[in-house]
Amino acid sequence: MTSNSGALPRSRPPRAALASPPQRPWRALIAAPIPACLLGALAIAAVEIVALGRPSLGLIAVCLSLHLALGLAIGAVLSAQEALLRRWPGLRRGASWLYALGALPALAFVAAHLFDGAQAAKLPGAALGHLWLPVLGVLAAAAAIALARRLRRRLGAAPGALLLALSAALVEYLGRTLYPSEYADVHAFLVALACLLAALSVRVAAAGSAPSAGASAAPPSQPAAASRLVIPGLAGAVVAALIASLVFGLADKDERLWVATHGTDLRHLVRVARLAFDRDRDGAAVVLGGGDCDDGDPAISPTAPERPGNGIDEDCDGRDLEALALPASDRDWDAELAAWARAPALEHTLARTRDMNILVVAVDTLRADALALPGDDDAADGAPADGAPADSEQAVASDTPHLDALLADAAVFRHAYATGAGTDISVSSTITGHISPFEGAEITLAEALRATGRATAAVFPTEVLRYAGQVLLGRGIDRLRRYVNDRGQRDVGSYTTSAETTRMALATIDAMGPHKRPFFLWTHYFDVHEHAQVLASDPTLARYGERFELGELAGKYRALVALTDAEIGRLFEELRARDLWDQTIIVLLSDHGESMGEDPRLPLRHGRFVYNALTHVPLVIRVPGATPRVVDAPVSVVDLMPTLLTLVGAELPPGLDGRSLLPLFLGSAPGLPPRPVAMSESEQSAVIVWPYKLLLRPADNLVELYDLASDPAEQRDLAEQQPQRVSALRAIMAQLPQVEIDRTRRGRRARDARSRAPRARTPAP
Repeated sequence: MTSNSGALPRSRPPRAALASPPQRPWRALIAAPIPACLLGALAIAAVEIVALGRPSLGLIAVCLSLHLALGLAIGAVLSAQEALLRRWPGLRRGASWLYALGALPALAFVAAHLFDGAQAAKLPGAALGHLWLPVLGVLAAAAAIALARRLRRRLGAAPGALLLALSAALVEYLGRTLYPSEYADVHAFLVALACLLAALSVRVAAAGSAPSAGASAAPPSQPAAASRLVIPGLAGAVVAALIASLVFGLADKDERLWVATHGTDLRHLVRVARLAFDRDRDGAAVVLGGGDCDDGDPAISPTAPERPGNGIDEDCDGRDLEALALPASDRDWDAELAAWARAPALEHTLARTRDMNILVVAVDTLRADALALPGDDDAADGAPADGAPADSEQAVASDTPHLDALLADAAVFRHAYATGAGTDISVSSTITGHISPFEGAEITLAEALRATGRATAAVFPTEVLRYAGQVLLGRGIDRLRRYVNDRGQRDVGSYTTSAETTRMALATIDAMGPHKRPFFLWTHYFDVHEHAQVLASDPTLARYGERFELGELAGKYRALVALTDAEIGRLFEELRARDLWDQTIIVLLSDHGESMGEDPRLPLRHGRFVYNALTHVPLVIRVPGATPRVVDAPVSVVDLMPTLLTLVGAELPPGLDGRSLLPLFLGSAPGLPPRPVAMSESEQSAVIVWPYKLLLRPADNLVELYDLASDPAEQRDLAEQQPQRVSALRAIMAQLPQVEIDRTRRGRRARDARSRAPRARTPAP
């Protein structure tokens, strides 16, 4: 037996060599930042393409190019960060912070206007949100990246990749379901975050270890030579596709409308791209079918008002409009009204109404088709006029007995429209008689009625005063009563308040004394507005659980309409008990309608757009002793102020946009031609010259035309079939007051400053 003691010991291969076999070139390529981010963005784009539902090839191309461009941008940031770590290895200890700082520009973009809205502005710390939110976001990102490192060491590559993929799916789901029509900047950020998480999942799966973006302390090695050739080629192809989409994409109106109404991620990416390429910052871009015909002049764009006859195409519709006369001039209307008002029968009526009380019952967010309007065949058949859920019409009509009784004893305006789809613009227009109510109204309805010797009062929820502006709403009000629609919570509408509203209204009436002076009282019911927030467990609402499905949005809406009807009925009964019923002019109206999810063009609830479901509202005027009638002529809420002032014999202030409606419901009305009815919102404006309604959506370069007589749900767009009518209506719209709607914190402050009463004011008697 020989000894081997003198032989050299057999060496063992390094542990790393046994644990990590050489990586295949394609895996190394996919694990690189840019290819991985492109694949992640491609996965998110595929989800959006499926969600669009049978999109055209053009839409698919735009969707892919914008998502891939986003992926390229994210990959470029990651590549730059990893290059820094390779250049300065000492930064590796703070790699988590370096990667987290990459999100700072996106977080600053989101925080810039996140807290401008009326709801967000009331949150603690909202005033400095644009500062603390990006800082907090970076801290959270750094913590998440540090946690990802630990999870990578414990879980390994496959579970880590799966966890990242599930996180991307969760973010994508939240972006599609959580307030999908609100907070556009937040949703754009969520699209980018979903793409990033999907990309990191790809990197983990391809590399067999955690990605460098926070999951590894050391950056990956330099890409192979093949990768250095492929990656620039991929980037160049994405850039070329992006340029083609920016120039040629969304040139078709139907595609733009489809993106605006059915798109989720794509809609937000299109908005960001247009914003990025809007050189003159006028709210419109030349790219992606934005329609800006002069991106160097902010006075020329689809959002600009057209000045007819000046030889300049300000609104980029391809022509300079010729000046056209409005369908009915102010002089014709006023002259016929003055001649008609001298009739003996009308003089007798006005002598009776001169000293009557006025009670305005405003039901916030009440759609016109929530009531069975007399003469409305659609309501009688149970078919929704404005695209409401098919079962809502009959259910609501049968559960509003008190409002039904009022409709049967009053003048009912079947085609009444708000000036906007938000409380601020609509209520303000109602009390000023102006289409653009914040441009220094000389006098409000309450001020004018107080000048006639009336005691004036109002009952408002705090949310309306904050959102619409207490400065304007409080002008001319002797007694301003407010109620908090939350009972212990911060204005979130968790509990019903209609009973409290009625109690306050009656207490206010009693507080105004034995009524030696007539009174004016605005009573604002808010429960219907809060149908998405009021808890089904609310004791008052719970009593309606057997008649309505409180777990569904439409069911709770109908239940709150019925609940409000009961409280309005109690108010009316108390008026009778006080012998005030036959001494009081009663007005029922709403400030705007509501979306019930029945139309993809509509927002989650209201605002932003002026389709019928959002602006067609009830308007009912009961004058004691007057014959009930149904009025088919289109009217606006701006007509209420001159109507009430005429009823009490007050002189109309000059320059009102509204006109008295007395010729339409008292006595024999003169043959007055139709007038244009205007409405405006932050993303859309419209004008109605019956029966046609023209809608403009400038930021998306969309023009729509509907015949409301045959198509009240606005489903058959006639714009391309009737271009001459579109031009004529655009000319009329150009001559109407232009409304600027700025609901940011700064905009509300400026609005309140302009809404203050002039110093010279008629003193209260």
